This record gives sequence, structure tokens and C-alpha cells, in this order.
Amino acid sequence: MGRFTAAPVFSIPLTAPAEGIVERVLVREGSRIAAGVPLAEIRNLALERRATSSRRIVDSLSAVEARSQGFDLRGDLARIRSERGAEETRLGGLRAQLATLTLRAPRSGVIVTRRPEEFTGRWVEPGEPVLEVGQPDSVELLIALSGAGASMVAAGQPVKAVWHADPSLRFSARVTSVSAAAAQSTGAAVEARVRLPSDARWRPGMTGEASIVLRRSNVWGSLWWAIRRRIRSDLFL
Repeated sequence: MGRFTAAPVFSIPLTAPAEGIVERVLVREGSRIAAGVPLAEIRNLALERRATSSRRIVDSLSAVEARSQGFDLRGDLARIRSERGAEETRLGGLRAQLATLTLRAPRSGVIVTRRPEEFTGRWVEPGEPVLEVGQPDSVELLIALSGAGASMVAAGQPVKAVWHADPSLRFSARVTSVSAAAAQSTGAAVEARVRLPSDARWRPGMTGEASIVLRRSNVWGSLWWAIRRRIRSDLFL
């Protein structure tokens, strides 16, 4: 028996491309989004200052080049044009970096991040997760298992499960896959995955207790008592 968490089958984390402050979050948990739409904006003041400085240099070199057009200064004019071209290339790179600070949806789906609006005003480092796009219409259970029986878990075995939110909601399924840790020595923790059909009653983030049937036993009874013990312990906390 093990505790499970429901998770979207498909999930893509969106991470900060550079350090900065999350200036705006444009979506909420559960928002349905289309591919390419902006989801959040990160502000990097140092990068903005570098881009502003580079743009001013380009403008200055362009003005010098324009004034030099009427003079026979071919050597200076060629040098100025070369410098302006190099600075324009640098400015283009800085603008491209700034554009990546607007996080966009890589594909259509639903925001599964819990309370994403709380990221507003937070400082983030490069690679830090900010949002997660998933497809909650297709959910799977991630069952954490340990003990001697964990090494006996295999795809195709029957699963009985009960939700913490509603112990009367019971369902049966079969193990879809088992993590590689199942092949380790007895007692090693493993993760079993169980694909669920689309149903409005379950969604990502919900938890419960699951039992994988290795042999005939009173599975529903053991699950019910596991839920009751959890509820009673919560009451006395």
C-alpha cells in the first residue's frame, strides 16, 4: 500500500531564462491557454540598461555616419559603418535575450501550477521553475511504494485506490509502468504509475491511498482503514 498523488500525464515546466524579478503573471491556476500566448514577464534591469546603452551607441554612430557623408573621409566612414554594424548585432542579441524574458506557452494546455500569481514580485534565478503547463484531462497516479513487496510490483497488476478528498470514491485500474528503482534490492522505494481515464471527479494535485494487488486480499478493507487512520490523526493534530 502506498500514498499517491494525481499528476497530469503531459507536463512541461517553464523556467526562468535569466535572473530577474517576475513582474507580471498573466494566468491563474486552471487557465486554458493556446500555444505561443504570453504567460509571465520577468524583468532584468541590468540587461535592460545594457540594451539601452547599446541603442544609444548605435544612434550616435548613425548620426556621425550621416554627417560624414558629405566629406571625402572614406577611411573614417568605413570604420564608422563597421562599428555601427557590430553594435547593431550586439543590440539585436540583447533584444533577443529580453524577448525570452516573456515566458510563452510551448503548446496548448492548462496551467497546473498552484497559485501562480504568488510568483509576482519574486526574484528568480536562471533555470528556476516558474510555471507548469499540463493536460489535466489526462491524469495518472504516482504511487510511492516501499518495503519488501515493492520489488514485486510490475506493469499490468491490479490497483485499488481511494481518494483522501472523498473516501467513498473508489476505483480500480492497472499499473501502467514502474520506475527503474523497482529492479533494485528489496526495500528500495519505487514509483508505480497508473493512467486514469478522463473524469471530472479527479484532477492534478489530489491525493489518496492505493494498493497494488500482488495476491488475493481484502484490499478495499485495508484502504478504508488507512483513510480512517489518516482522518483520525488529522483530527487530533
